[in-house]
Amino acid sequence: MAAPRDSRISNRLSCFNGSDSADCFRPGCFPLQLLAARLAEFILVSLRVPAVREGNLIVLGSTTIEVAEACSGIRSLITLLTLATVYGYVMDRRTSVCIALIIGMIPVAIVANGFRVAGTALAAHYYSIKAAEDFFDTFSGWILFAIAFVLLFILYRVLLWMFPLKPAVTQEFPNKHAEEQTAASSVMMRAVIVSTACLAAALYVGKFTVTETVTLREPLAALAMEVGQWNGRPAARYDERIVAKLGVDEYLTRFYSRPGEGVVHLYVGYYQSQAEGNSIHSPKNCLPGAGWQPISSGETQIPVGSGEAVKVNRYLIQKGRERQMVLYWYQSHWRVVASEYWAKRYLVMDAIQMNRTDGALVRVISPITDSEVRAEQQVVDFAKTLLPLLDRHLPL
Repeated sequence: MAAPRDSRISNRLSCFNGSDSADCFRPGCFPLQLLAARLAEFILVSLRVPAVREGNLIVLGSTTIEVAEACSGIRSLITLLTLATVYGYVMDRRTSVCIALIIGMIPVAIVANGFRVAGTALAAHYYSIKAAEDFFDTFSGWILFAIAFVLLFILYRVLLWMFPLKPAVTQEFPNKHAEEQTAASSVMMRAVIVSTACLAAALYVGKFTVTETVTLREPLAALAMEVGQWNGRPAARYDERIVAKLGVDEYLTRFYSRPGEGVVHLYVGYYQSQAEGNSIHSPKNCLPGAGWQPISSGETQIPVGSGEAVKVNRYLIQKGRERQMVLYWYQSHWRVVASEYWAKRYLVMDAIQMNRTDGALVRVISPITDSEVRAEQQVVDFAKTLLPLLDRHLPL
């Protein structure tokens, strides 16, 4: 939910001041979260409520509202799109109308979510945190979906008025009553098909889904403190709230440095299962949520021996005058994957073929003190030494 936070604890600490602030890796900052925060900020400012947004945080006087993952609207968006698909399939035989209903529900869900966040912020600002929580729990439940369903019905009637159903072939329907009976039978048949499909899916999931039992080969904490010429030191652990939002089963956060070089920060987050809603969050979504602005992004090669190399993501970010070079990749089942889309594709394939959705995100950050080239070379050198060691810990 949009969690109100006491502004006294919303201090910003640099990733490299020795504290490893959680703001450097705030979880769950999906694009929809940022969009919800922007919409809520616009609504609040329009209502002359003093509000300042930083990433997915909205600061209101002495109260700070965090647009958390539950407030991103992704779940309500998926639910409403499914509702629009089923409604369009049952009520109208035309594919174009069904597609129009699905597209039309997207702005409805996004705008409704923005108003939900803004309403939560108003309740926290004018009343109390408890009032904000009560408002969120109520409005994000039956009220939101009741309004959305009414808008879906209105949208369908508008489409029906703009594009009326063409009468069927005259020879098949000698009178209007016969045509209406056939249309009603078609709607009933589609409703039966949808109900049967939902029941079959529920039975399949309940009977054939097997609980995953995949564990690390060795704990991440057992990763060597000396990685080649790099010497490690522990970083501050994230608090329980951050860990809960990340959804990781095990993680490692540590600083490494070597003589004559700067410091790099290593984060490894391992997910034993991504089938229950916990999934790896792309740094391209999370870091902007913490106020870091992307400067450039691309891919780079990490040599792994024998003339081979793997592709990883290269991400240059900036906050104020601070700039950082970020390398990150997804690793599971011997694969090192840079693309978020290919990582999701492998996730689905492994879930079907192996009934496994485990995986890890590996992220290495270096502050840019003199040049981008030197910072990039530093993180590449560290990642080159790190990669063989991770195979001892992550499941095959």
